[in-house]
Amino acid sequence: MVISTLGVLAIGPIMALIGKGSMLYQAAIQFYLHFQFNGWFLTVAIGLLMIFIGQRKFKDTGNKFRLFLGLYVASILLTYFHILFWAYGHSVFYLLNSAGVLFQAIAVGMWIGMFWKSIKVTIDGLEKIAKYLFYFGLFSLSLKVLLQIALVTPFAVEMSTTVRPLIVGYIHLFMIGAVSAWGLLMLYHWLKVDYPVWALACWLLGFLGTEALLFVQGGMYAFRLGAMPAYHEILWAASCLLVLGVAGQLVYLLFNKRVLLNKQLLPFT
Repeated sequence: MVISTLGVLAIGPIMALIGKGSMLYQAAIQFYLHFQFNGWFLTVAIGLLMIFIGQRKFKDTGNKFRLFLGLYVASILLTYFHILFWAYGHSVFYLLNSAGVLFQAIAVGMWIGMFWKSIKVTIDGLEKIAKYLFYFGLFSLSLKVLLQIALVTPFAVEMSTTVRPLIVGYIHLFMIGAVSAWGLLMLYHWLKVDYPVWALACWLLGFLGTEALLFVQGGMYAFRLGAMPAYHEILWAASCLLVLGVAGQLVYLLFNKRVLLNKQLLPFT
């Protein structure tokens, strides 16, 4: 999180010395976004999930865990170079990004391989809603990694930085799909926060609908096929399902007269 703020701090001097339309300005913005989403949010979500599974189960992994962590951190640093490759086109940036993508795929594969038995034992003991939230988050993270593998191609690099629906869809994939799903899972399990099924269904349908629209429209833009009919209206309607799902969860908690306070679920007094 601290590293990501360097991108924000650099924006002022860049605007004053070079201008807002420069590639360096875009690189500074992408630096902030990259290390916020990949470096901060996703890393914290994975860390909390590991605590959720149980810290004792990690003591026997030793060197494997250190290798996983090293590869994962290296992948976060190196995959930023796909922005610099798009901006400046140097082959060295392309190679560094490709190495980062490879490291990320290996790291995620190692993480799942090391802890899958412990994960499955933990998840199998949960209720259905918790299971669905976990597997949905894992599916979203895996899909995010697979999409990032495509960034080894110059065409995908350009599309991922210039086609807005693809950018937004990619960010939502792991921010809403992985981070939010696992956040809801931990609230449900640790703090015993219950959710109405219809609200979770609205949230899930809204997410899947908006993702499908963003990636389909982004693909159409990338291949110069134009815009979908009533794209913005349909996207707005699908987004309303997200809002309805979140609002339904909040209203449910309020009507059940329960509030989160100091890591406990306490009744109103």
